[in-house]
Amino acid sequence: MTDNLAIALGWAAVVLFFYGPIQWLIIDTVRQEMFAIRDKAFDDARANGLLDTPEHRVLREFINSSIRWIEGANGLVVPKAMLAAWLCRDTFRRNNPLHEMLLREGTPKAFRSAYQDTMRFTIAASVLRSPVLLVVLAATVLLLPVIAVVTLLFGRSGKRIRALGERFERVIESGVAAA
Repeated sequence: MTDNLAIALGWAAVVLFFYGPIQWLIIDTVRQEMFAIRDKAFDDARANGLLDTPEHRVLREFINSSIRWIEGANGLVVPKAMLAAWLCRDTFRRNNPLHEMLLREGTPKAFRSAYQDTMRFTIAASVLRSPVLLVVLAATVLLLPVIAVVTLLFGRSGKRIRALGERFERVIESGVAAA
């Protein structure tokens, strides 16, 4: 019983030791990417004379709110986002200036691209910041040896390994028989 407790405490220490710095790294990386997206959209808008357009204003507000979302997101991001998406599904479909902006014919391609990139980074960071991912990764790491053994025994590569083993057995048997 004591060994199991020590192992559990050891795993908890490793997780706590790495989990915090990884979260900081995720936040900093995603924030920098979003700042770059926002700056590129600003440069494109300035170059094309679109700084005062409603599209640029809405896009800029969306990117800024996404940056704040990532900074303030906690471990319950994925469940909260899923619940919000389900509860507010009609709001997301209608009366959303950002989506209306993207559906218009004259919306610049750079704005659409900035919106899509921001959404990708927001979703990725939300998933990476979730402890659900930590549990899935831990389970995957624990199951990888089992998957490898099953694949080797029952998969195509397992047949090759078994055939190679049989050849070695024959060579060894012939060597033993000759001696």
